[in-house]
Amino acid sequence: MPSRARTCRLGRVFVFVAMTRLVSVGDGFVLPVTTWATPHRITAASLPALLLHRRRRQQQTQRQQQRLPSPLSLVPPGTQASDESHTTIQPMDSTVTSTSTDVVPTVDDVHNCQHDWVAEDTPFFGSVYRIRLPGQEASGNDDSPNNSVNKEPNDDSFLGAMEVPTFAATGSPNRNKSSNNNYRFPVTHTTPRARGLEGVLRHGPAFCLDHVLSPQECRDIIQVCEQQLGFGSYQAGKNHHGAIQIVVPPAIATRIGQTLGRHIDIDQVEERRREMESQPPTTDTNDLHGKVPQLEDVRLTYAGLNRRWRVYRYSPGGTETFAPHIDAGFPPSGLSADGAQLVWDDSADDATVISRLTVLFYLNDNFTGGATNFYAPCASNEGPSPLVASVRPVAGSCLVFPQGVGEDAVEYARQSWCLHEGSPVLAGAPKYVVRSDLLFSEERTPLPSLDDRLFRYDEVVRDTFLPQSPVWNRNFLAHVQPLYNPHMGVENMGPLLYSFVRFVKARNVVEIGAGYTSLWILQALRDNDEEVQRIQALQRAGQCKLLNWPWTVVDYVEDYNAILDDHHRESSLLCVDNCEHQKETATGATAIAKSLGLDAYLRLWKQDAFELRLNSSSIDVLWCDFGVGARTKEFVEASWDSLRPGGFLLCHSTLTNRQTRSWLEAVRARQGADVTGLPPDEYVEVSLLEPHKQYQNSITILQKRDRYTEPLYSLKA
Repeated sequence: MPSRARTCRLGRVFVFVAMTRLVSVGDGFVLPVTTWATPHRITAASLPALLLHRRRRQQQTQRQQQRLPSPLSLVPPGTQASDESHTTIQPMDSTVTSTSTDVVPTVDDVHNCQHDWVAEDTPFFGSVYRIRLPGQEASGNDDSPNNSVNKEPNDDSFLGAMEVPTFAATGSPNRNKSSNNNYRFPVTHTTPRARGLEGVLRHGPAFCLDHVLSPQECRDIIQVCEQQLGFGSYQAGKNHHGAIQIVVPPAIATRIGQTLGRHIDIDQVEERRREMESQPPTTDTNDLHGKVPQLEDVRLTYAGLNRRWRVYRYSPGGTETFAPHIDAGFPPSGLSADGAQLVWDDSADDATVISRLTVLFYLNDNFTGGATNFYAPCASNEGPSPLVASVRPVAGSCLVFPQGVGEDAVEYARQSWCLHEGSPVLAGAPKYVVRSDLLFSEERTPLPSLDDRLFRYDEVVRDTFLPQSPVWNRNFLAHVQPLYNPHMGVENMGPLLYSFVRFVKARNVVEIGAGYTSLWILQALRDNDEEVQRIQALQRAGQCKLLNWPWTVVDYVEDYNAILDDHHRESSLLCVDNCEHQKETATGATAIAKSLGLDAYLRLWKQDAFELRLNSSSIDVLWCDFGVGARTKEFVEASWDSLRPGGFLLCHSTLTNRQTRSWLEAVRARQGADVTGLPPDEYVEVSLLEPHKQYQNSITILQKRDRYTEPLYSLKA
């Protein structure tokens, strides 16, 4: 890894600041790890946590010095990870299909919730008793909370069709005392930015949290389900596994719900809701007719964790699975006044409360297989869906990701979002997991005017402009979609930059403003390297000829790596971004590059572009995609010397903006460097316009011609 990468190293802390560092995990694997948190003032109450954090950092440093595996580790293919203490996420190669069982965990961001644990000696549940499902008749006094209700479902409802044994739990006597003494919530009310699976899924929020449940709590739940209740068999289509439903006490749902709530990005939940509601009432996802802006302003408020928990058991042997699917939203469930019957929707009559996020609590990890796999959307390919990411269960951790709310929304999500599955457990103990829902209340008010909704068409425009051509690899398109924002106007710029870098065989590329186009450039760099390697092999075999004449420039191909200077011996993209834009995508670009296997080409500097200083004559392509405006001359003047002779400076959105157009006309008129920042005799210019757009619709390409002339190879033609 080049030394300059230290400028943007990502660090990992539990509660205090946002940092990043590059974690080396052996065997050539290097990956960025990011954790976000909000700084807060150190007080006497927070000092113990600070000391604990410091001790953990010292322990981590000692592990690295001793060359022991870090808790955040990457397991090479073909090996089985052991004694992991953090949930691990595996971005997968597009060649893996839904039948693959070779899971190779890697790392993405997780958040430690260990400070929310209850005392280990406090039982998780009090008593647990059988309850009726909606529509079932009571029999004698069997519906008393002190007795079992032993009847199986006999109705045709959704719950009855599942035939899942359903129970209610009372709180532990110790837990029902003062919650302030038992639940030990942290004194700070900051909300960390939860980052995790958004990098590999199109939709968010999606993240993992570590240590949500303590080891004892996990053991308590498994013991109650196995020894007291007994699992029923849930079979529906391709799904087959053991299942139990338990309505947990309000205190338990409140405690865990508050823990999870601090990590939820409500803006992302709102974005998913708008995406769902912008779809027409049809299953034809290619039909854009009928998409109209909403006539109501909808505000979502986090309402906590659903009390209805579904505990699933997957027995080893590879036969019990939960096939790829999209989760639907559910209302908040509760109990009847006598505690004997499940209340499907326990929300107030005047309130609209529905779940929008799934949460999976992993209760154990002493098994092989059993990962939660995410596959590309149904509409993204014609064959088996490629595996996009895989989350390996770690006891006590949880996984959170969005749901589709409503029948049309679920169908749309199947075509547009990544599907997930519970993969088979191959060996070891059974896998135990709890499925529940994170709830949100809706407040809808009429809009005073449609003109107040400045962004009401964003999703429609986004879906229309995104590249969809079969020319491009569908797995690649599915990965880069999360970074596309129609306001940036780079839907055609990405493919153009890919072709440009491929055509001129650029090796060192600098991009000002990281995001969607970064992935296209990274892919071009890798494709260039692989192409030249193939040509080198053919050339060395004496077969790279047409009409029995060398087809390639032999010296160029053989000296491909030697072209670079002493500081850069490999192709690379240096992304410069201050990460201060409200829609910054640099962080997501890093995660997606890792999931596509392109991160070895990527370096990220978090700094202001006007402070950038590059080596003279070191850059092949400099791609400027940030709001430079009236300071274009200043930026060009500072960066021009870094281009190699024959190198290129590409500037976005230059033709139809008054300030940049004024600079461009001065360039075309060959005015002096005091006006343009360019020596008048050192460049050629061409500008391209996207005629169908008003904004973000052009590119200016400047080639540095000083001391550069193209060679002549055909002297007689």
